[in-house]
Amino acid sequence: MTDPTGATLPGVEGTVVRGDYVVSVDSSMVDETIPANTVPTKIDAQNRAWRTFAQNWPLDLLVIIGPLLVDALTSADFAFTWAYWVPVMVSVAKTGLLSFIAYWMRLKKPPVGATQ
Repeated sequence: MTDPTGATLPGVEGTVVRGDYVVSVDSSMVDETIPANTVPTKIDAQNRAWRTFAQNWPLDLLVIIGPLLVDALTSADFAFTWAYWVPVMVSVAKTGLLSFIAYWMRLKKPPVGATQ
């Protein structure tokens, strides 16, 4: 076995040097018959879009609920005017657009080893 510098490490066959420690590697731990990605590209793209949507939705909720809470605590005359609805629509449109882009890009450039 050789270390990262190329020097031979005597007596450490079957081990891998990782930084400050040595990890034992047994050939039964590695199964090279399993492909890297067995999920079809379209399903993977849908999964990516849903994950993007789920990650952006909490921000939309803050944009929607935040002004309501602030105004409810500070004044008694809150109204649903354009000043409230424009940021809500922009935030929701942003989430929809980002989810679509995540789906489309995953279809255009799937991960290496993805199935069709």
